[in-house]
Amino acid sequence: MQALLQTPILFYGIVLDQNGQPIPDAKVSASVVDNVMRGTPVSTAADGTGKFTIQSKGASLHIEVSSIGYVRVERGGKLKPSSQGFDYGTDVGRGIHRPDPASPVVFQLRKPQDPVSLERLSANPSVPREKNVSYEPGDWPHHTIKFSSEGTLKDIFDAGIRPYRFPSLERTALGFKHVNLYFEIRTVEFSPKFPVEWADLDILKGGLIDIIEMTSPNLSPQQAELAMIPYLKYGKRTAEQLRAFLSAAGDDPRGYDDSYNGDSSRFSISWIDTDGPAYDIFFKSTFDNLKPVSIALKISFFPIRTPLQQRSFYDVPIPPPPGYEHVSMDAPRNFGPDSAVEIARSKGIPITGDRTQEEYEKQWREANRKPRDPTPKTPAVEPKSISPAPHETWPWLVGIIGFIIATLLVWRWKSKPTP
Repeated sequence: MQALLQTPILFYGIVLDQNGQPIPDAKVSASVVDNVMRGTPVSTAADGTGKFTIQSKGASLHIEVSSIGYVRVERGGKLKPSSQGFDYGTDVGRGIHRPDPASPVVFQLRKPQDPVSLERLSANPSVPREKNVSYEPGDWPHHTIKFSSEGTLKDIFDAGIRPYRFPSLERTALGFKHVNLYFEIRTVEFSPKFPVEWADLDILKGGLIDIIEMTSPNLSPQQAELAMIPYLKYGKRTAEQLRAFLSAAGDDPRGYDDSYNGDSSRFSISWIDTDGPAYDIFFKSTFDNLKPVSIALKISFFPIRTPLQQRSFYDVPIPPPPGYEHVSMDAPRNFGPDSAVEIARSKGIPITGDRTQEEYEKQWREANRKPRDPTPKTPAVEPKSISPAPHETWPWLVGIIGFIIATLLVWRWKSKPTP
């Protein structure tokens, strides 16, 4: 095993845009699997022609590229993905990589699409709707997912849910929608019912779940408060902070800030189980005056995956798990989210109502320079102890100090020896 982890690694790559033009100075982040517990990070940058070289030792290598002004390319499309893995010490399904400086491996990034206005999104409110399908959460079926310690696709199928392959991402991503979910993870019942308008799953080889993210329907501030309250016990947020945030969201549905931490775009609660998955639940803006937020619940099994598992995706469309080989995984006509805003986000299309990260950071810095206390519309008023005003307190202090000084003078006078 030790010899396997010391296999020489030599890699040649090139970063191109969607038109095949090189991207100079692109950032290259790599992880070399050189021990059984974790990978070693390696960083470099592309040269003026978009090319880069990595030399190291290990069993495998995972590379991800990025550049300011560009967005990632995912697997499954016509472009080469921005994130790829390669085997050197042993073949885990991708073949042993043979480096060739005359034929570097291509990584691609793309310029973001033109922003879409909220007015245009409102004119196209949803994906095509199927007949005889209810879009009301009260009519959706109820399922309980009992996750095994491994967190597998079979756990999803055993719960009665039939996920579909996400079009153009059939080798990495699945989706399902319109269910009310309960969860049991490691024999512990977790969370209240969570209504899922749509969900997407990243699946690794062997049917292992990498990440599952579920998004609720759009919610009013009152609905959002009731839905988020049960999760406050997993973090350090308070009900008063929650109400203040939702009040700000209701006042400005096109973009709001969370003055309680550095992530100014959402109110989030995160926690992790010991030797288990990580959880993150947060609000997402819907740009809707009446229902300004939705809730996203993300469960990540990444912390319990080995380095070799973490980047091992299928080379073919994701198959059904054992025992469900006969089940179709074709996507329905109304696959994906119902909300036009979520549809745009799922396709990586920026929305003109969205603030850029720079704008969020600028707003957060300004808010911290002069702290703002957003007053909830229905604040939780707690009784406060009554204390004297400052102008009523100082005469008492003067009197006490004077009494102490007089006492010391009398004591000193009495303690003088008599002649």
